[in-house]
Order: sequence, then structure tokens, then C-alpha cells
Amino acid sequence: MVGMKNGIWSLLILFATSSCTLKQTYDFNSDFSGKHVVEVDMSAMTGLMEGENEMHLLDSMGSDTLIDQLNAEPGISNTFMTEENGLLKIGYDFSGLEAINNTQSGKAMADALNSGMALTESTKPLFVLKGKKLIYNPPAFDNSDFGDEMESFEGMGDMLQYEVVMHFAKPIKKIDNDDWRLSSDNKTISLTSSISELRNGNSGAFTLKFK
Repeated sequence: MVGMKNGIWSLLILFATSSCTLKQTYDFNSDFSGKHVVEVDMSAMTGLMEGENEMHLLDSMGSDTLIDQLNAEPGISNTFMTEENGLLKIGYDFSGLEAINNTQSGKAMADALNSGMALTESTKPLFVLKGKKLIYNPPAFDNSDFGDEMESFEGMGDMLQYEVVMHFAKPIKKIDNDDWRLSSDNKTISLTSSISELRNGNSGAFTLKFK
């Protein structure tokens, strides 16, 4: 099977050109298995779509193919895609950090999307666990390879909101990136940014330590 290269991240870039808000949620169990869900809120743009099918992005990439590709990855199961009132959801269960790293550092989804937009190559896994420390290494945008799609971001990047939420079974002692908010129970962190900030290098990378 063809490997997956920056899979979910290529998906996020593609959706970012057609949505107003984009959210990723990670729910981690104590063994770091869990669920990853991507939500793309296009409801604010439905009035501008001139009657087009709100599922046009999923239809164009072949949602059944994408589901099959993700479910075929080791440690990935229960992949789903839904749409309701302009809110697209794509998610899957993962057996551990290695499984989720594979889905987000591979090639098959990017090939399926064929979005023409790129991320910088990285040899670092998305998540690395070292004892009580968790390191998050999201890929950065490769602005040099955006091509014509770059024009669609001009003047819009600050309007396109991006959010990441991570729920953990273990309480967090500290996190080294002040852009992330820590919940009162110290088990949830969240980052709210814009596509422009992501393009400018504010990827949200962090190292956190659990209690």
C-alpha cells in the first residue's frame, strides 16, 4: 500500500481554502490511544456557494476511498465522515501515538487529495512521548509551493480560524508554549489561531510535562 505523506495536514490545507473555521480534537486515553476528529465549519459560507453541494470537497476526493485508506493503516479504525448543516466531520480511532503519527506523516491521503499545496518535509514524528514529557511537532507550511492557491489566502487568512484541542487522561504540570490555554483541571489544552499565523510559522509546537 502506498504510504501516507502529511495526510491529515494536506486535508486541513485543502479545507482551509473553503471554510471559515477549522478544528482538530484529540482525545487521548491513559495509554495514548484515542480519537482524532477534524471539524470544518462551512455554514457561514453556504450562502455564497450558489446552490453548490456542501459536500463538494469530500465528493471531489472520494470519501469512500479516503475512509478505506485510513482504515487500512495499522492501528487506525472506525474512520467516519459526516456532513450536516455545513459542518463536515472526519475522524478515526487510533491505537497509540505511532498509529496517529503514521496517518499524519504518510502519502496516500495527500495523493488522494491532490491539492497542489505543500508542507515542509520533516523527519520528526508528530507526537513523541519521553517519560512524562509529550512533544508535539506539527509540520509547517511550505509557502514556496503554494502556487496559485496562495492568492486565495491573501486578505482572507486572518478570517480563517484554526483551533486545536487536546484532552488527556493525565493532568499537565506545565507547557512551554504560552499560546496554548490550559483548562482548570489541567487535562485539556487548546490553541486558537488563524491560517495566516500558521503560514507565518506559528505552528503551535510544544513540549509539555505531565504531573
